[in-house]
Amino acid sequence: MEIEVYHQDRLQSLEIAQAVASTLTNEAREYVGGDVQIKLVDDPLPSRFPVKPNVPLNGFFGLVLGLVLGFVYVVWRGKPQVGYSQ
Repeated sequence: MEIEVYHQDRLQSLEIAQAVASTLTNEAREYVGGDVQIKLVDDPLPSRFPVKPNVPLNGFFGLVLGLVLGFVYVVWRGKPQVGYSQ
């Protein structure tokens, strides 16, 4: 089982992850039922750059960049040759 925690503050996310891990290891029977034992394999590892993707903003910038690059490509290639003359 892998659990991911997000918070803008790195220390706060670490504390939340430790609390979740502690609760699951101590109270596994309450959540799963039966004779289940959950063990913590690795300590929580906070990221140096906690980020979540902003889908609308990324989509908007992707659209703008695509339009700009498409426009540059069309201008760079110039006018297409309509007829072929010798």
